[in-house]
Amino acid sequence: MKKILILGLKAQNGYGISCKSLTDTFYKLKNVEVDVVYLNDPAFRNQKLQDEYDIGIVWVAPNNLIADWQNNGYLKMALSRCKKKYQYVLWETSQLPTPFADFFKTDVLNGFICPSHFTEGLVKDFKKEIHYIPIVQDDINYHPDKRPKNSNTFNVVTVAQLSVRKAIDVSVCAFVNAFRDIPTKVKYFIKIGEKLDQTDISQLIKGNIARSLLPNHGNIYVIDRLMSDAELEELYLNSHCYLHLSRGEGFGMTPLTAINYGLPVVYSDWSAHTEFLSKDKKSLAVDGRIDFAHSMDPRFGYEAGMEWFEVNVKDSAEKLRSMYDKWASGKLKFNVPDVVNEYKESAIVDNVAKLIGIEKIEFRDVNKVGGLNMVEI
Repeated sequence: MKKILILGLKAQNGYGISCKSLTDTFYKLKNVEVDVVYLNDPAFRNQKLQDEYDIGIVWVAPNNLIADWQNNGYLKMALSRCKKKYQYVLWETSQLPTPFADFFKTDVLNGFICPSHFTEGLVKDFKKEIHYIPIVQDDINYHPDKRPKNSNTFNVVTVAQLSVRKAIDVSVCAFVNAFRDIPTKVKYFIKIGEKLDQTDISQLIKGNIARSLLPNHGNIYVIDRLMSDAELEELYLNSHCYLHLSRGEGFGMTPLTAINYGLPVVYSDWSAHTEFLSKDKKSLAVDGRIDFAHSMDPRFGYEAGMEWFEVNVKDSAEKLRSMYDKWASGKLKFNVPDVVNEYKESAIVDNVAKLIGIEKIEFRDVNKVGGLNMVEI
């Protein structure tokens, strides 16, 4: 019996989603016992830990682990019970922050779990184990017939946290310039998730419309509330293009969701999301340049000198317009590309087996996976 301790977050952000993705797989495995501690649950310190685990996985930002380690905190205590210790790496600039790199050079960790080859590249020089295990999406049941027919407008969508890195400002500029002559034929839906920046989204949109020296036609809609899974699915199904001009991604969960719903993506041509979007023939990459990152929050470990990607707004607008032209001519197809099969549970089991240290993965017969409430048949 292999025993795994996961120290993660119960949240719908990058770390929370990725933690749930792999944890759900762990729960289904025979001869594997999993304990999960959600560090943002006030009751987590009351959770009883076992005396020893084969593997401990830290599923929070490294700056939190570093601070905890320096203060002899809970994470240090919990990991002391683990034979092997791994950090989950989710980062989005061209290099890691100096404190992260310095800590990763120590003998605290045995290795890293990386959801993308981009993040693999960030830790390859530390000469430790690297386990490539991408986030998986097995729960989307899409068929083109589900998509509404005969839409009167070309609908563009972005689903993103509110942060400078997600480039909502550039996306608005690109959209407005792409459709300056046909504003009544297009709509842009921006679904705001976690708010990492104290930005007024309405003012941000108005300011970037003004930057384009064009009038506000009222065809940009902000959804600033929680949405059910059914509502999110409806949003994807009623859209015709996903706009993803992010300045950097450690994975790219929402564009992966978009192509799972058959949507073409207009995307920034840099970082982790290109690993799957470049294999979708109907999606279009936008040119740009590597430049110094700006307005980065030091709370998360960002520091001066880091670099990310700045798209060419003109090229973004042209790629969006070409997508519209294809839709208007009836040539835009909403098929799911084969690359999504690389992001299914069946595709990662060999890598999971290597991480755990077993030769073959065997699944239990389960009818529900709900954390510690898994029901075995």
